[in-house]
Amino acid sequence: MATAQLARGLTELPVVVLRLAWLGIAILTAALIARGWPDPLLRALAGARDGPAGWPAAGTTVLGVASAIAFIAVAILIAVRRPSGRFALVVSIALLLRSPGFVADLPAIGADDPIWAPAIAFARGCDGVFALLFLYVFPDGRFVPAWSATSWSVWTIWIAVTLPVPHLNPVLAGPAPWTAAVQVALAVSGLVAQVHRYRAYSTSQQQQQTKWVTYGLSLYVVAFVARTGLPALIPALADRESSDGAVFALVTTVADHLSAIAVAATIAIARRPSSRRIRSSGGARTRSRSSSPSRSAPRSRR
Repeated sequence: MATAQLARGLTELPVVVLRLAWLGIAILTAALIARGWPDPLLRALAGARDGPAGWPAAGTTVLGVASAIAFIAVAILIAVRRPSGRFALVVSIALLLRSPGFVADLPAIGADDPIWAPAIAFARGCDGVFALLFLYVFPDGRFVPAWSATSWSVWTIWIAVTLPVPHLNPVLAGPAPWTAAVQVALAVSGLVAQVHRYRAYSTSQQQQQTKWVTYGLSLYVVAFVARTGLPALIPALADRESSDGAVFALVTTVADHLSAIAVAATIAIARRPSSRRIRSSGGARTRSRSSSPSRSAPRSRR
């Protein structure tokens, strides 16, 4: 299938290309954080000095900074440990791309500052592509189940083609029922893929290795689905000026940051990512690097 071939072609890049991509994304991440985080941090600190009314905003800001630091630290750790591993570099890039969103309101910056708009649009588009890729291929670099390669390829093409027309882009279009539906559906599909991989595909050794990562990802996806999907169903929750909207924003933001920190921590303590090439699960499997009879064979896919 053409889309599966595209998925394989986009992810089986030479290591030198992935290294250059990692360097470029690292520079872009640093620039976006430097541009975006001082203003909300200063506002949160000012609010905290005003008394208890400003403490929730200060607390969520601190959690956002902690989440960004955790993602960046784990990304650098993975890249340093496995500089020649394709999948390790892909995971590291995915973590870097997600980190600016924890400390900066990228859509607002892009709308207010046209100079930054192209870089922010590119970063957000890449974040959407790599976030779904991570859910579909973690922890061994293979697309599991087979349909995930097609799903990811269609998603990637959609984002790439519509970057010049943000109102048609599922990442850049802003809050709307259709963008919420698409993002929630894909996030849920990523969670389903992770659970299926864990239950039906992973070896017992891989299950022990990734159990807590799977739990952390599940919490993160659930928090994302709640934060993205519920305001589309209940418009009152989208109004942060109302009491219900403010409470909803606070609860979902805290849940998002805490689950993100949990994801970063569990990835950091898990065994280092495999350096085998990312490949579509529709193709032939590569042989296990260890032929020891004590290692259990992957479970048959159902």
